[in-house]
Amino acid sequence: MDLLIKPNPMSKIHVEVCMIFTRGLRRRCSTFLKPQWFVVGWVNPDKKYRTRIDTSGTSNPTWKTKFLFAIGDATSSGESAASLAMEVYKREPIF
Repeated sequence: MDLLIKPNPMSKIHVEVCMIFTRGLRRRCSTFLKPQWFVVGWVNPDKKYRTRIDTSGTSNPTWKTKFLFAIGDATSSGESAASLAMEVYKREPIF
Protein backbone atom coordinates (compact mmCIF):
# COMPACT_ATOMS: atom_id res chain seq x y z
CA MET A 1 0.00 0.00 0.00
CA ASP A 2 1.53 3.35 -1.01
CA LEU A 3 0.55 6.53 0.79
CA LEU A 4 0.96 10.03 -0.63
CA ILE A 5 0.51 12.60 2.09
CA LYS A 6 0.55 16.40 2.14
CA PRO A 7 1.17 17.16 5.83
CA ASN A 8 1.97 20.31 7.69
CA PRO A 9 5.74 20.72 7.07
CA MET A 10 6.48 20.93 10.79
CA SER A 11 4.50 17.90 11.98
CA LYS A 12 4.39 14.14 11.73
CA ILE A 13 1.44 12.16 10.42
CA HIS A 14 0.08 9.29 12.51
CA VAL A 15 -1.60 6.43 10.65
CA GLU A 16 -3.60 3.79 12.51
CA VAL A 17 -4.17 0.42 10.83
CA CYS A 18 -6.44 -2.22 12.34
CA MET A 19 -5.58 -5.80 11.38
CA ILE A 20 -8.81 -7.61 12.17
CA PHE A 21 -8.70 -10.96 10.33
CA THR A 22 -7.88 -12.74 7.10
CA ARG A 23 -9.67 -15.47 5.20
CA GLY A 24 -8.65 -18.52 3.20
CA LEU A 25 -5.06 -19.11 4.30
CA ARG A 26 -3.73 -22.54 3.37
CA ARG A 27 -2.86 -24.94 6.14
CA ARG A 28 -0.36 -27.15 4.21
CA CYS A 29 0.46 -29.25 7.22
CA SER A 30 -0.74 -32.36 8.99
CA THR A 31 -4.32 -32.37 10.24
CA PHE A 32 -2.89 -33.01 13.71
CA LEU A 33 -0.72 -29.88 13.67
CA LYS A 34 -2.65 -26.64 13.59
CA PRO A 35 -0.78 -23.67 12.10
CA GLN A 36 -0.32 -20.55 14.18
CA TRP A 37 -0.66 -17.27 12.26
CA PHE A 38 0.65 -13.76 12.97
CA VAL A 39 1.13 -10.51 11.04
CA VAL A 40 4.15 -8.21 10.88
CA GLY A 41 3.66 -4.63 9.71
CA TRP A 42 5.93 -1.65 9.17
CA VAL A 43 6.49 1.67 7.45
CA ASN A 44 10.12 1.83 8.57
CA PRO A 45 11.88 -1.58 8.28
CA ASP A 46 13.89 -0.76 11.41
CA LYS A 47 10.71 -0.54 13.51
CA LYS A 48 8.32 -3.45 12.92
CA TYR A 49 5.12 -4.34 14.77
CA ARG A 50 3.66 -7.80 15.29
CA THR A 51 0.20 -9.10 16.19
CA ARG A 52 -0.37 -11.75 18.77
CA ILE A 53 -0.26 -15.34 17.49
CA ASP A 54 -3.63 -16.83 16.53
CA THR A 55 -3.56 -20.40 17.80
CA SER A 56 -7.03 -21.40 16.56
CA GLY A 57 -5.46 -23.39 13.70
CA THR A 58 -8.12 -22.35 11.20
CA SER A 59 -7.56 -20.86 7.75
CA ASN A 60 -9.35 -17.69 8.95
CA PRO A 61 -7.21 -16.28 11.80
CA THR A 62 -8.41 -13.29 13.85
CA TRP A 63 -6.14 -10.73 15.56
CA LYS A 64 -8.10 -7.49 16.22
CA THR A 65 -4.82 -5.60 16.62
CA LYS A 66 -4.13 -1.92 15.92
CA PHE A 67 -0.82 -0.62 14.60
CA LEU A 68 0.02 3.07 14.99
CA PHE A 69 2.69 4.37 12.61
CA ALA A 70 4.31 7.82 12.71
CA ILE A 71 5.37 9.02 9.27
CA GLY A 72 8.33 11.42 9.29
CA ASP A 73 8.59 15.10 8.46
CA ALA A 74 7.54 16.33 5.04
CA THR A 75 10.05 17.00 2.31
CA SER A 76 10.70 20.53 1.09
CA SER A 77 8.05 20.11 -1.63
CA GLY A 78 5.36 19.57 1.01
CA GLU A 79 4.78 15.91 0.16
CA SER A 80 5.97 12.77 1.86
CA ALA A 81 5.68 9.30 0.35
CA ALA A 82 5.57 6.19 2.53
CA SER A 83 4.87 2.50 1.97
CA LEU A 84 3.03 0.34 4.44
CA ALA A 85 4.00 -3.34 4.40
CA MET A 86 1.93 -6.08 6.06
CA GLU A 87 3.04 -9.72 5.90
CA VAL A 88 1.25 -12.80 7.24
CA TYR A 89 3.42 -15.56 8.68
CA LYS A 90 2.77 -19.09 9.86
CA ARG A 91 4.70 -20.93 12.51
CA GLU A 92 4.44 -24.58 13.39
CA PRO A 93 3.14 -25.42 16.86
CA ILE A 94 5.74 -25.93 19.57
CA PHE A 95 5.39 -28.93 21.85
